[in-house]
Amino acid sequence: MKCERVLKAAVLQMSPVYENPTASMARADQLLAQFSADDGLDLLVLPEMAFVGYTFGDREHIAPLLENENGPTCTWCKRNAQNLRCVVACGFCRVVGEGDSRECYNSMVVVGPTGDILAIHDKHHLFVTDKTWADEGKSFTAIDLPHLGIRVGLGICMDINPYEFEAPFTDFEFANFQKQEEVDVILFSSAWCNVNPEDSIVEPPPPDLTSTLNYWGTRLSPLIHHPVHFVCADRVGKESMECLGKEGETTFCGCSCIIDLGAARVLGVLDTVVEAVLVQEIKAGVPQRLPNLHL
Repeated sequence: MKCERVLKAAVLQMSPVYENPTASMARADQLLAQFSADDGLDLLVLPEMAFVGYTFGDREHIAPLLENENGPTCTWCKRNAQNLRCVVACGFCRVVGEGDSRECYNSMVVVGPTGDILAIHDKHHLFVTDKTWADEGKSFTAIDLPHLGIRVGLGICMDINPYEFEAPFTDFEFANFQKQEEVDVILFSSAWCNVNPEDSIVEPPPPDLTSTLNYWGTRLSPLIHHPVHFVCADRVGKESMECLGKEGETTFCGCSCIIDLGAARVLGVLDTVVEAVLVQEIKAGVPQRLPNLHL
């Protein structure tokens, strides 16, 4: 039986410096400089491919930025997890193996407060921009965090959508997996954008906070009125689509948020442009599921 406890969750929202992880990490460090271990953070989530950008033309284009568990992203996460004494979840572009047999993934690493890697989740549902270089992850992921007494689900951006945008909308693959796994918290790294490169829209509408939150809420609807928190770090900024053979730019939507799905309530949210860290207390590890409320 789980015991309810109050956790302090944080999400970092920023625009990475494209193809420059060193500069991007410096920006993240600046945003985190206000925090120390004394602040009692338990969970810190960063966006998808947090330090390198998102839009790449092919595997050769992204190759210099691919890394393994000993690379700069995991090293950064280990350092900050130890300094802040918290769990850090962060998106990165991962390579497994070498040469023609190598596999490449859009991944999330989860590092514990001792600096140990607790899990790596490979993005299971790929967006069209991922397919230029990334292999498909084999499954969704959920893990236990014994030191916090909770179970967490891991997800990256397109994971929340129907597979290939072709599966029935109401299959809710991601949400139903997390429900089956009885997770307490979902750690979600994202680079949610306002345009699909395959669409013919010349001037897509700017990101809208309300519509983005409502869409995420809809995709998580099987978890509404269950004691689960959605802790989402999304990026901001713009990137050219030229490397995809397209005109114009992708604008990333921000809207990083912490949502109490049990109460169907947004506890905190950042806007569509700001670079900042959002911190919110959440109650997790509830011993029994709440009944459905027909509101």
